[in-house]
Amino acid sequence: MKSFGAIIIGDEILSGKRVDRHFARIAELLAARGLRLSWV
Repeated sequence: MKSFGAIIIGDEILSGKRVDRHFARIAELLAARGLRLSWV
């Protein structure tokens, strides 16, 4: 199984003013293709 990482960019995310809710969906989409999100 191939593994992927994702880099978060953006001041609101990095400062903690917002919580990212999209990585769970990205992990689901990758898993459906036999891939794994291993780090963020």
